[in-house]
Amino acid sequence: MLLLNFGSTTHTITAVVSAFMTGLAIGSFLGPKIFKKLTNYFLLYAAIEFVIGISALLTPFFFEKATSIYTSFYAVYPFPILLLITKFFLITLALLPATIAMGMTLPILVHYITQKFRVSVGKTVSILYAVNTFGAFVGTLLSAYVLIEVFGLRSSLYIACSINFILSIVVFAMSKKQYVLPKEDQEPASSESTYTSLYTKASIRFALVIFSLSGLVSMAYEILWIRMLTPISGTYIYAFSSILALFFMGIIIGSLIAYFVKTRYLLSSFGFAQIGIGIGAISSVVIASSRFQLSTWAIEALIILPATICMGLTFPFISRFARVSGAGSFVGTSYAVNTIGSLVGPYIASFLLLPFFGTTRSIMLLGFVNIIFGIILFQKESIQKGKAIRSIVTSGMLIVCVTGLLFLILQPQVFYERSVSQILQKVTGGSYKYIYKEDETASVIAWSNEDGSDHGLLVDGVGMSSLVNETKLMAHIPILLHPDPSNMLIIAFGLGTTHRSALSYDIDVDSVELVPSVPKAFPLFFSDASSLLTNPKGNIIINDGRNYVRMSKKKYDIIAIDPPPPVNSAGTTVLYSKEFYEQSKKLLTENGMVSQWLFYGTRIDDFRMLVKSFIDVFPYVQVFLSPQDIGIYVIGSVKPMSVDKTTIEQKLSKYTKANNDINEWSKWDSDRIVKLYAGDKGMLERFAKGASAVTDDHPRTEYFLLRQTFTTVDAMSTYSLLYPDTK
Repeated sequence: MLLLNFGSTTHTITAVVSAFMTGLAIGSFLGPKIFKKLTNYFLLYAAIEFVIGISALLTPFFFEKATSIYTSFYAVYPFPILLLITKFFLITLALLPATIAMGMTLPILVHYITQKFRVSVGKTVSILYAVNTFGAFVGTLLSAYVLIEVFGLRSSLYIACSINFILSIVVFAMSKKQYVLPKEDQEPASSESTYTSLYTKASIRFALVIFSLSGLVSMAYEILWIRMLTPISGTYIYAFSSILALFFMGIIIGSLIAYFVKTRYLLSSFGFAQIGIGIGAISSVVIASSRFQLSTWAIEALIILPATICMGLTFPFISRFARVSGAGSFVGTSYAVNTIGSLVGPYIASFLLLPFFGTTRSIMLLGFVNIIFGIILFQKESIQKGKAIRSIVTSGMLIVCVTGLLFLILQPQVFYERSVSQILQKVTGGSYKYIYKEDETASVIAWSNEDGSDHGLLVDGVGMSSLVNETKLMAHIPILLHPDPSNMLIIAFGLGTTHRSALSYDIDVDSVELVPSVPKAFPLFFSDASSLLTNPKGNIIINDGRNYVRMSKKKYDIIAIDPPPPVNSAGTTVLYSKEFYEQSKKLLTENGMVSQWLFYGTRIDDFRMLVKSFIDVFPYVQVFLSPQDIGIYVIGSVKPMSVDKTTIEQKLSKYTKANNDINEWSKWDSDRIVKLYAGDKGMLERFAKGASAVTDDHPRTEYFLLRQTFTTVDAMSTYSLLYPDTK
């Protein structure tokens, strides 16, 4: 929901994750301060579940208000840093009520169980943490694989809120006298008395600092692993959900293992977990490289599970530093400390590690950081317990870490992700020019040989467009149809072909591109790119296309949209939804038009839904075939359009640069362009009859698994469905 309002950018995703963690940190810290004053914990827990439900139920309202404020700032203060801060603040504010309440739940449960049943803090935290994370595991898969596809976004939210309300009612009904803790079992007044006497307070506080930094590193891993796995797992929402689910599964397994581990050396045990995280992280880079040829599921599991299992050990081990009498306060404080680190992790990964070090180096660098944490904890235990042998072991491990870091700095290409590695092997040396960049949004690799016969652009391992007439015509067809265009908006820059062709008409061209590094590849594909990049009529805007359309007040004669492939990719729906076309229509001038490229390479039912979304918004629609019969251009307007051969001929004669551009790769004239015309809105209405539109609330092409599993479609191609008389 927030991506729809604030844009599908790394900034927004980072803000959402950090805002969630901020609320959890505040809640886990405040929770013990509240329940110190109470005795009926079931009544308190019922109230918290009710607050979570109400707050979550109101989030769509909060999001709309936050978006309105952000839109007003966007119009008045269009400064990137100020807008970024405003976005972070508003998202955090919208999520805080629900997430603060969520953060209170674990400390309260830990305190109640340890006091009521006098069980150890470590075992209690192990079980509760595993059970709670299992719920997160189920919720992740259930929402992605079932709820959103069947019920839509808002109804899925309402279902989740209903569960909160049911929990609240059930727990409230249980809040009888036998569930009330006696006064003597309340939290100790002094926080100092919450610590175990086995270690000095300084040692325990030091362990908490490492625990906080470990949370930072763990959340950074999640961002980095998603980046590394995207070329392997694909860009479907199900791939991202499975990665997150595996992250949770590792924590569940680790928590359960911790339940059975008995140790007197808590600092060393915590240190072992840190070293395990580090080794698991470093091995994940090796597994993802071209050195291993395994199934996708095996690669995902081997990359994520080893390190996350060790992550699952850390919280139960840390909780053992608490006295039973002070369990709630210590668990709340330690969880808050860890979560504070976790909320910083996504920022560090997105805005520092990825742009400066790249995915591979960043993961390995953080792996060594975890190992060093473990070495330090071993050393701390050695000093406190007088175990000299540990000092020798830690010194040896430190030497290994330094050696590994030097190897990482000098030979990073050894462990590049496989798709990157294959391309780099081909293009390094010889007649190729190439770039390989990683920014906060995606990894980009682009290449071209001297004669342009071999070229490509991969964004997170997904191939974008190619140098074909289709992308030229995305500019030429709508410009030739429009009576007198003065400006144009292009959403998705790609190789830059459409941007370049539009500028040949001497009009103002704004191109919006999500990935900052993509326009940097422009000179690889066109020798005149440098002059075009400095052309005052051309403007490249780094932003999410949907967000730009929603926030912009500028009017355009033409809007051309070419969403990145494939159609079913996570986040792509925002450029195909009915609401997006309605927002685009508001930016049009009196004779304006919107041109959308629809690729045939998708299922017929998906294609019909895409068409339905478009024709529901525009009263007038014209359809043009692509030269290679791989898709169609649908052009919508609020006023009738005419496809006039004479007008097209006159425009091509008038604009010499445009005529040269359209004929650069093959011969084009007015006759050939007119022959691409295929029909009007009536034809599309017949084709899409009975189909449901793609909407923001029902992103049907993005969440499709159940539909595609339990329904079949006609085997004939989309082309033959549109034109049944064509053989």
